[in-house]
Amino acid sequence: MITPKDEKLTVEQRLLSYIEPFQEHGWITRVIAQVKSGKEATIFCCEAHPDSGHHLLAAKVYRPYDMRSFKNDAVYQRGRQRAGKADMRTLRALEGKSKGGRNAKFQQWVSHEAKTLKLLSRAGADVPQPIAQIGPAILMSYIGDEERPAPMLYGLLFDRHEAEILLDRLIHNVELFLRHHRIHADLSPYNILYWEDKPVIIDFPQAVDPRFNETAEQLLARDIRYIAEFVGEFGVEYDAERMTSDLWRRYRTARL
Repeated sequence: MITPKDEKLTVEQRLLSYIEPFQEHGWITRVIAQVKSGKEATIFCCEAHPDSGHHLLAAKVYRPYDMRSFKNDAVYQRGRQRAGKADMRTLRALEGKSKGGRNAKFQQWVSHEAKTLKLLSRAGADVPQPIAQIGPAILMSYIGDEERPAPMLYGLLFDRHEAEILLDRLIHNVELFLRHHRIHADLSPYNILYWEDKPVIIDFPQAVDPRFNETAEQLLARDIRYIAEFVGEFGVEYDAERMTSDLWRRYRTARL
């Protein structure tokens, strides 16, 4: 918990303080560099402890709840309490507008991403492997090397054949997510890394469970449309509406 003394720290100092438990638990030895900073979270490249089985690890640290806004997350939160079977005390906190309520909502947001990464990583999806979550920080496999982090898909160039292979792999992942009751809900070239000729999908705090979210089909359609628009720039023709319909029908049929 942030104390009055902690509040005097700079934002960077506060973020780095959330990584310290990973070092105390022996998962990392040091923070090498900050590699990305966004409105929601900052990513740090860390040197992994030799016993971890990794060379580098990424620490994703969410900005403190008092520095973030949840104004636009209602569509993603729908049904999440039913899916997670939250107790009444947690539900009351989430519904409240107090500092405690905002903190509970923030912690749920972080935990949801960690749990989703664990689920999808175990399923064999192209996502970072989560190592641990403590407070507002998630430790996961690092995509990239010591020279540079993996680039975002946005801004990269492909020939038509490469784009077709990329499309097939991304749709494979979307279908795999769906089979495990997840829709990314914010899938775009900005949330896909590309490393060693493969995509790696990141950023899952807003992911929804289609069993409990009534806007799931629309969110699925948007994810697929963004993928189709990207590969379309390289001459790949793709019927996003038909694929959405096919995937959604197969998903609903499998649940009957």
